[in-house]
Amino acid sequence: MPLFWIDISALSLSALIAFALTLLVFGVEPGNPLNRWFALFTLSEAVWAICSILWRLALWLDRGNPLLLVELGTFALAIMGPLLLFFTSRYVGWDTAWINRGTITGLALIGGLGVPLFRHQIVANPTLHPNGSVTVDLTGWGLLVALVPLVYMFWALVLFRQARGKIEEPFLRLSLLVLLAGFVVGGILEIEFPVLSITNTVSVTILGYGVVRRQLFNPLKTRTIELQREIAERERVAAALRESEMLYRMLVETAPDGLVMTSLDARLTYASQHALDMFGVAHANDLLGQNVLNFFAPEDRERVLDNVQKLFEKGMMSGIEYSLMRRDGTRFQAEIDTSLVRDNDGTPQALMNVIKDITVRKQAEADLRQRQRELESLLANSRDLSSTLDLDALLALIAERATSLLHGSEFIIFRLEEDGRVLCPILAFSPYIDEIMAITLPVGRGLTGYAVQHREPLLVNDAENDPRSLVAPKSDSNQKAHVMVAPLIVRERVIGAMVINREPGTPFTPADLRLFVGFARHAAIALDNAQIYSQLETFNESLQRAVDERTAELQEANRAKDEFVSMVSHELKTPLTSLKLRLHLLEQGPEDIQRHMDVMRREVNRQARTIEDLLFLSRLDQDRVRVVLAPARLNPLVREYVEDREPLAQEKGLNLWAALAPELPPVYADAGLIGQVVSILLTNALDYTPAGGEVAVSTQTGGEMAGFSVTDTGPGIPPDEQPRLFERFFRGTAGLESSTRGTGLGLAIAKEIIDRHQGRIEVFSEGIPGRGTTFRVWLPVVGAE
Repeated sequence: MPLFWIDISALSLSALIAFALTLLVFGVEPGNPLNRWFALFTLSEAVWAICSILWRLALWLDRGNPLLLVELGTFALAIMGPLLLFFTSRYVGWDTAWINRGTITGLALIGGLGVPLFRHQIVANPTLHPNGSVTVDLTGWGLLVALVPLVYMFWALVLFRQARGKIEEPFLRLSLLVLLAGFVVGGILEIEFPVLSITNTVSVTILGYGVVRRQLFNPLKTRTIELQREIAERERVAAALRESEMLYRMLVETAPDGLVMTSLDARLTYASQHALDMFGVAHANDLLGQNVLNFFAPEDRERVLDNVQKLFEKGMMSGIEYSLMRRDGTRFQAEIDTSLVRDNDGTPQALMNVIKDITVRKQAEADLRQRQRELESLLANSRDLSSTLDLDALLALIAERATSLLHGSEFIIFRLEEDGRVLCPILAFSPYIDEIMAITLPVGRGLTGYAVQHREPLLVNDAENDPRSLVAPKSDSNQKAHVMVAPLIVRERVIGAMVINREPGTPFTPADLRLFVGFARHAAIALDNAQIYSQLETFNESLQRAVDERTAELQEANRAKDEFVSMVSHELKTPLTSLKLRLHLLEQGPEDIQRHMDVMRREVNRQARTIEDLLFLSRLDQDRVRVVLAPARLNPLVREYVEDREPLAQEKGLNLWAALAPELPPVYADAGLIGQVVSILLTNALDYTPAGGEVAVSTQTGGEMAGFSVTDTGPGIPPDEQPRLFERFFRGTAGLESSTRGTGLGLAIAKEIIDRHQGRIEVFSEGIPGRGTTFRVWLPVVGAE
């Protein structure tokens, strides 16, 4: 039975090492929580080994209760998992609430397995085999007990894996890995070989070696590590202090402000490089030891002494402005922050001064105040521009403000004449106003003419020697010492120029020129507004005339509408009256029914034609009539309508004939609509030509046009009626005097159709009865431009 004794030996060695580790670790530092948890883990491992030895001996001796011993050992093995996780989490620094809750949950679950434990439901059938191996059968509860430590051991390995960067401890990890492997192979798979016993012995041996070799739980080693860490931290702090001191020195030397330290008796004891540069001193030795009051302007020294007395009361004073003196005697403006330097007892030892050169800032503030005054003046000009249209008053205000702000001695505004070649003065502030107002200055001559020609402002502080100046009488503004000229430009168009002179003394500056250009813009706007106002008055007069004319047109259109409604009403009412009369006659007696029916049919057809013509005109007005242009032949079209009207012409005793031009080119036309025009003209000719007369229809060509004509021998159309011939509902004298009824819409429809074909319709008549009328229609031929 060699396997049996191998198993017993391995378990005995495992129990011995586990107990030894428990006593070693717990005895080293019992108050350490990490030691306690490790001791509990090794103790549970020793208990499992002892229980395993006892149940093997019980089977071999056939005495005692091996089943209970197996279950106690299994229970101890299950507890090892949560205890190992709790120890591992503390060891690697994962002291988190979710790990704690997981450990407590596992222990509670294993504790709940105590019930099936004492009911012998965890394992079954402990067996000692002839070859000396021992096995048991795991129940469902037993499988759960086996899975719990497996999960927690794997969890512990994951924590070690995540903390591998800061935990350099290979023995704990190796021990845990061997234990987990033996548990899976020997505990879960039930192999008939003491795998679990041997791997457990190897695991605790590795663990013991790690405890002894690496002194894992040695308090001296722990303290040594703490001291090493403390020393490293102190060295880090010292290095940080040195770095901070170096940084401080670098900041002091590179700071834009000067640092100066003085003793209580006002002697200089330290000065930074920037402070030396401010005072114009090359070396600190040339400055140290001197009385600091010597560097203040004489008028500020008494104020310095008063502020030092206040400093001892307040401890710090900041933002005090003084005038300081350099070694060469020049001055600069400075802002000084002063604080007391005290010792540990609070006794003042020295004064620390931070000096900031504010010369540029003071100059900028002065410039800003000047700019503010300029902007306020420009804003006042803007308000004046929007509040009045009095050009003379506005220009006078601009001149007065510009002269006052710029300290000018003369001010002139020129206007460019319409020819664009001559400048004429329109306003001047000058002792020589009469001479100036008499000047006419050509564009391109003198400083003013040059500025206008080149569309750019000029600043000339030596005008007498400038080659662009004119040699003229003393009243000429170009001969003064300091001159500024600005062209008046609005909407990229030059309309004049503005000039200001200053007596010799203080030259103009670029800032003065910027302000002067601003005044020039306002003057240009004022001039342009005056021109626009004049144009607006002219436009208003033209607009009023146009409104009056349009009103007259609308009144005429309203009259035409009333006339149109009256005509439509008359044309619709007349057939209705006839129909009502015939209906009444039919009701009175049945005689002459056929005659009444013929009249009613004629009136209904007449009313239908009137309505159809009105609807067709309405569709034309709304562009709802589709005109499909295509090459069309006029000869066949005209011949068709002439043949169609031949019976009607014979019935009326008229001679109807056609003269068709040979080789007539095709035209662009809508054949259906052009046929409607032919029908209208032919019907009118047949209706108004008396019996015995004739109607001729012909086709013709002329250049890029071709067309047809309808000529009759009727009463003709008077010349005064011909301009209104194509108006809707217009019926001339012949129509009103004849017995032929009509609506006056036919020719209007024909005219609308021909217009949509880009053609034209003409009428020729002398207005003499018997000589008749000719209507000629022209249409564009195919291929014409």
